[in-house]
Amino acid sequence: MGKDNFVHVIASDCILSTTIGRTLIDLGYVDPERLRESNPKKGQIVVSKVGSTEIFSVMTRENHFEPTTPENLYYSLLGLREALRQVDTKTVRISGAGDGLDKLPANILRNIIRQIFVGSDVTFTLCSGEV
Repeated sequence: MGKDNFVHVIASDCILSTTIGRTLIDLGYVDPERLRESNPKKGQIVVSKVGSTEIFSVMTRENHFEPTTPENLYYSLLGLREALRQVDTKTVRISGAGDGLDKLPANILRNIIRQIFVGSDVTFTLCSGEV
């Protein structure tokens, strides 16, 4: 949880049941009620600002009990690319574990990020939960 902007994946039902989701709530970075009020749909990005930190909530599925598929992740991260451009954000952290993304095939998150952000000036830090 270093100082940077954060990307986390959630379902559009806005139930934050993952370790990352609960941590973001506990830190006061994400307000589930505010997320629900935005009535997000799968593929959309909700941006929350806490001080100088931006939190990008990426809707990768409809319901929290559904897994994130590589296809849904790909199309959702296309939306993230546009959201990052709109708010002129150049650095973000994303967790490869604790948000359900660790259930995807090995290196799929890294490969999708590379495909979508090739030639981009956005720097991703992929966090693995290890020091």
